[in-house]
Amino acid sequence: MLPRLLPLVVCLSVAVAIQAAPAPLPRPEPAQPEVLLRGFLRQETVLPAGEPVAIGNHADYQALARAWGIQAPPRVNFRTHFLAVHVTGPFVHVVRFEVDGSGDVRPVTQSTAHMLGYEVAGHRILIQSFRRSAVKTVKGLPPPK
Repeated sequence: MLPRLLPLVVCLSVAVAIQAAPAPLPRPEPAQPEVLLRGFLRQETVLPAGEPVAIGNHADYQALARAWGIQAPPRVNFRTHFLAVHVTGPFVHVVRFEVDGSGDVRPVTQSTAHMLGYEVAGHRILIQSFRRSAVKTVKGLPPPK
């Protein structure tokens, strides 16, 4: 009798083990490559010069890319990232973003007028992505949701 029950016990054990298996681990999201675009606009800009702007959704990003003539703008996962955008006045400034110890993103500008000796009409632009979890504010204001 025992030899006849052995296959039944094994099958039941396997069935219980299969049902008790943990759920598969969630797939990690693919790493978001950093977006870093620098450029020069000769035409009027759609953003004010001097203050950084945060973009938190795809529609605003696409509108900005169209207005500025950016061909094939890099993809951004707006669930995990946002874009900081900065426009300078004359072309005589180099811009970069820094995140300070409190998590605030601020533009850093450096005049290059002494290198050129004259001003060039137009605007220098910078677009950079930031992980939402790494930044608390953009020039003192919360990033867009």
